[in-house]
This record gives sequence, structure tokens and C-alpha cells, in this order.
Amino acid sequence: MGMGFRMGSRQARKIISCNILQYLAISCNERKLHIAFLGNIQMIVLFFCFLLGLLLRIYLVITLPVWFDEKVALTLAQAPFIDVLLHSTDVARPPLYYLFIKFWSLLSSHYLWFRFSSLLLFSINFFLIYRVGKNINGELFGRIASILYSFSGYFIIFDWQIKPYTGLLTCILLVYWSMIQDKLNRGIFIFSVLVGLFFDFGFLYMFVPMFLYYVYLFLHKNREALFQVKMLTVCILIFLMFMAIFPKDFERFIRETSWVGSYMDIRFTLPFFFGVSGAPFAVMPPAILWCIGVIRSYVSDGFISIKNYLFFAGYFAFIIASIVSLVWIPIFHVRSLQIVGLCFLFGIAFALKEIYLRLSYGKFIVIVILSIMLLNVLRVSYLVPVSPGLFLISFSL
Repeated sequence: MGMGFRMGSRQARKIISCNILQYLAISCNERKLHIAFLGNIQMIVLFFCFLLGLLLRIYLVITLPVWFDEKVALTLAQAPFIDVLLHSTDVARPPLYYLFIKFWSLLSSHYLWFRFSSLLLFSINFFLIYRVGKNINGELFGRIASILYSFSGYFIIFDWQIKPYTGLLTCILLVYWSMIQDKLNRGIFIFSVLVGLFFDFGFLYMFVPMFLYYVYLFLHKNREALFQVKMLTVCILIFLMFMAIFPKDFERFIRETSWVGSYMDIRFTLPFFFGVSGAPFAVMPPAILWCIGVIRSYVSDGFISIKNYLFFAGYFAFIIASIVSLVWIPIFHVRSLQIVGLCFLFGIAFALKEIYLRLSYGKFIVIVILSIMLLNVLRVSYLVPVSPGLFLISFSL
């Protein structure tokens, strides 16, 4: 009797244990399915945000007339290749962008076709920001950063124009993407650095702090940084040799960029970089978010880290451009300082990620903030044709 009772108890325990294991297995599978479902929903939302940003830019491409600087680009695109390379280079930039649109014009010379090149680069940038953000701070950060780019009141100013600024951002992102890999992709790194240097002088705001960063690492016993130092030295020597060989009208450069000095007022530059031009009172909220994001990032990863390199590059570009403009020549060009806009974007993305994860109503707060940013980019899209001067654009020839 006792023996049978014990055997029955063992069987009961086995049955209960099996039921518990089956329940746990089912619960685990349900959780996996739930996580996968949420991931799919988030990717759909991400694609929808990309589509909204793309449609806004398509609207600007189609509705806005060609403005003065675009006329210059269109004129150069009609010149022979050799003239573009040797004689027609804009005094404010190297020739690669004009060679790019020269090749682009082989299919069509209509201004809308030229503007679609910027839409293509916007799409590439959206993906690159997502990948870079995911690599440095996880999936959620990558999604938030790419949505911020799509809804940016700063970057949308350039993403429809026949100008090199969207492509300049592409070069910056490609270089940074290669920098943050566990194993440096040397080919992509060297290629993107050379393309950036010959695409727009604004890439120097990425190049110089990058060179200093790798020199710092090498001096602190990081032998792997020696390769980057060597390659960056070779790249800049190639660039300087090209600039020395081909004639440049330095006096015309000074003359044609002198207007930049009148826009160095902080009341203009900060709203411009934060994407709230025309509403300077709205600078404080994104500025506070940026400060929170930068502080949290430094606490998490330290001041000198590859994850926080963009902050260092943004500070460096802002400070050096300001000093040089005040004491020598005006180079503080808010359009060429794409690295500063990217620095602000990533800082805000860090803050929104922290809010999303740490506050009880974090998800709701982030959704509200992103919705406000969407309303702001709609406002900017409306103001570009109405008050183009706010964005350094002139439709009158």
C-alpha cells in the first residue's frame, strides 16, 4: 500500500513537472512570437516615417522653382567634363559633386531629374543613420535616430536641392559607419574619405577631428590606430596636391563667401541647426534634450570613445569654424556644417531612448515629441517657399 502510494506520488510529480515544462515552453514561444510581432510593427512604423519624410521632400522637389545656387549647378552640368574638372569648379567646393551631376545628366537634363539625385541620397542616409545608430547603441536608438532624420527641420532644407549637402552627409555617415565596425573595413574607409574630401570642403569638418582622434588613440598605445593615421595622411596629401595643381581664385572665394559672416549670430545659427528656423523661441526644448542625451552618453561610454566621436567632431567643427570666421575668413557656413546638425540629431536620439526606456510613460512621451517634430518639419516645408531667406535660399534671380 505504502509502496503503491509512493509510486503514485512519483508519477504525479513527473506529470506535474512535464506540465510545468510544457507551460514554460509554450510561454517562451508566445513571448518570442510577441517580441517578433512587436518588432514587425516597429519596422512598419519606421518605414511609414521614412515614407512621410520622402513624400515631404518629393513635394518640395516638385513644387519649388529652381533657385540661384541650383542654376549654377545646372549650368556646370552642361559644360564638357574637362571644363568641369579643370575650369568650372565652384570656388566654394572641389569638383567631384559637379562631376557626379554631370554623369547624372547623361539620362536627362531636366531639373527634376537632378533633384531626384538628392532624394536617392536622402534614402541612403536614412538607412545609414539606422545602421550606424543600431551599431553604436542598439536597435531602438537606430530607429529613433533615423526617424529624427526623416522629421528633421534642418536636413530637409537640403534634401531636395541640386546641391552637395545631402551627399556630404552620405560621405560622413559612410566614414563613421566604417569607423565603428569591430574590424575596420579599410576599403570603404579609404574610399569614403577620398570621396568626401573631393565632394565638398565641408567634409574637412569631419576629417580634421577624425585625424586628431586617431592620433590621440595612437599616442595612448593603440597600435591599430596607426593605419588610420597613415591612410588619412595619404588622403589629405592627395587632396592638397590636387588643390595646388589646379588654379583657384582665392580672392573670389573670399568675396563670394563674405556674406556668411552676417549669419553668425547665435540667434540665427542655433535655430537653424536644431531645425526650428523662424521660431527661435522653440530652441530650448531640443537643446535641453540634446544636453540630456550627451550627458547620458558620456556617463555610459566615456568622453573619448568611438560611440561619442560625433559629439567631439560637432564641437570641434562649431568652435573652429567660429574662430576662423572671426579672425580670418568667413567659413562658418551652416549648410556645410552638416556634422554639427548630425551631432545635435544623435544627442536628441540618445535622450529620447533614455526617456523611452526609463520613464513610466516614456513611450507616450517619445511619440508626442516625434509628433511635434513632424509638425515642425511640416511648418518648415510650408515656410521654404514663403520665407526662403530664413533658410539662406533666394528664388529671385
